Amino acid sequence: MCVVQTTARFGFGFQTAYLAVAYFDRFLGRRRIDNGTAWATRLLSTACLSVAAKMEERRVPPLSEMQIEGYAFDSNAVQRMELLLLDTLQWRTNCVTPFDYLSYFRSKFQCEESPHKAIDFIFAAIDAINLTTCRSFAVAAAAILAASSEIYSRESLETKMSTTSLFQSFSEKEHVFSCYSIMTQDLPKNTMTPKRLPSSEASENHSGVTVAIDSASFSSSRTKRRRLRLPDTH
Repeated sequence: MCVVQTTARFGFGFQTAYLAVAYFDRFLGRRRIDNGTAWATRLLSTACLSVAAKMEERRVPPLSEMQIEGYAFDSNAVQRMELLLLDTLQWRTNCVTPFDYLSYFRSKFQCEESPHKAIDFIFAAIDAINLTTCRSFAVAAAAILAASSEIYSRESLETKMSTTSLFQSFSEKEHVFSCYSIMTQDLPKNTMTPKRLPSSEASENHSGVTVAIDSASFSSSRTKRRRLRLPDTH
């Protein structure tokens, strides 16, 4: 995903990358971008990354530097999208993530592999996992099991999950199995964990095409279609 790749360019950590993707999925769970407009999707991605960085990073670049895949948006347009994002999420930006559970499952499942390997599996599969339906502890459990040296069947996964009281329902166990299956497939290597870059690399200028935003249409997935306009910037 472009958000994950962009975090490395800015020198952001993996927690920021994950939150940005989670915000993106949660937004689209409540609203949809009409006609799948490419620039509108990039604008939303930019806003998600900006809000996530403000939650996690000590230094956040100005909005004028926030560019994703060659798009350079007007700062006012990004700000308006940030407000739309926050309103859609009801300002609930402090999320529990799978990283909060990795140490617990690493101990519970007696996995000796480095937790960084589990983090790699999370980001390798992040495009294929719906973060709005899979609970964070299920993703964490699947990542720890995927990072181990063993290959697990459905039955052996259920045996592992029986050692903790977190997995009570059938759906939670199915989410772990689904995430584990995705993580252990042959996935593109370029989606692995974003690494922090030296400050000189993180601040490197990124050339792109400046896009003037006239308006964007978003609709609520829970109510009657409602059009919301972004500000004119010309």
